[in-house]
Amino acid sequence: MPTLSICIPTYNRAPLLAELLRGLQGFEDFDFETEVIVFDNASSDETPDVVAAASKGLANLRYYRQERNTGAIGNSVAAFAEAQGTYALYLADDDRLNLGNLQRLVHFLQDQPETVACFVSWLLTCEQTGNQIPFFPLDEVHFFNRFSALDCFNFVIQNGVFPDIGIYRTDVLHKTLFYPHHTYVGFDFLFKFLRHGNVCFHPDSYYVSVVRPDGGLNAGDQGQIGHHQAVYEMDKHRGGLETALMIALEQMASLPMDESSRMSALNAISEFMRQRLDTAARLCRNHRDFIGCHELRIRSALWQRDLLPGLFVEQCQQDLASVALQAIVERFHHNTLFQTLVLCGFKNADQLKMFVEMCPEKTPCEIRSLEALLDTDNREGWLVVVNTAVEHAQAVNSGMRPGHVICIQDVMQHYRISPFNGESVIQRAS
Repeated sequence: MPTLSICIPTYNRAPLLAELLRGLQGFEDFDFETEVIVFDNASSDETPDVVAAASKGLANLRYYRQERNTGAIGNSVAAFAEAQGTYALYLADDDRLNLGNLQRLVHFLQDQPETVACFVSWLLTCEQTGNQIPFFPLDEVHFFNRFSALDCFNFVIQNGVFPDIGIYRTDVLHKTLFYPHHTYVGFDFLFKFLRHGNVCFHPDSYYVSVVRPDGGLNAGDQGQIGHHQAVYEMDKHRGGLETALMIALEQMASLPMDESSRMSALNAISEFMRQRLDTAARLCRNHRDFIGCHELRIRSALWQRDLLPGLFVEQCQQDLASVALQAIVERFHHNTLFQTLVLCGFKNADQLKMFVEMCPEKTPCEIRSLEALLDTDNREGWLVVVNTAVEHAQAVNSGMRPGHVICIQDVMQHYRISPFNGESVIQRAS
């Protein structure tokens, strides 16, 4: 029986998988037996050929292929279920391992038989520069057991810990390998592992998460799943914390909590989630989703105790034009009768046109003066964007349908939120 199982679920990432498997050949120098399990989620690319080539250099490589795509979660469960080692770990097909740290951590667990899971931060590594930073830095090893589950909960909250990456004792993993539907799996697994033994958080990470400027899209159609989860699955994070607290209270107290404890827990969870909102906002901005970034910033501002109103208003004001343009482009693509987006009457029309052309969906865009617009008879298929209410009225009075003319100031006002001192940004501007 191997000591360690490295479980790699994969789907349509043949080039990245090939690079990963080449890097794993160094584990054969370990002083314990290691197996590599690749679980292919019915890929349509060269994944089988990549694994066949890699098997010549990896003696303990096992390959399984799903008959149909069962989704990322289903494929991960299937990969873990095949693990035969004493310990098992997950490895994404676009990430890497620090083999030296991994070997030391396995020895560490062998010396701690009562510990059923060892969690680590992952090292965010820029593909272009090689710079590394831990997602949540730790200075020392932290141990918890079922009777200190509440301390574990506070540790997670206070340190911004996400227990995504760990080495698990396989017999316990197979007992807990049931994914939740509406809560974040990392919190769920962590606190349910506590029912079976000790867990620890170790400062020496073995996991290298490669951050790619394109999100990995050039080598597969999934992108980096962690980015998607950070933006779109935040309610699962909150649900995971709430469930984790319930599990932690099993050995500590009965429900209902007293009012002081309840408010303390609520404030702690809300602050944790506020930090997640800020992270999600940055990710949205990096991916040019200005509407998503704007919405998340507003939600975060509501819960900030040290909010600087002037700075918040300034940041929102800077992004409003981008938010409005993104919304207008989306409106354009909602109606297949539109053929051209026309920017009319803007001094900075070239900059606006450049923004439109950088949007993910191809959007034919033209620049026209207001006079040229009013003198044109055939305007079918146009969605016209003007700068002022007066120009909007002139376009409509010239015979254009009201739904085919948009005043960008109206769109900016739609998204503008500034609840400070009872005074809005638009009032200040006027």
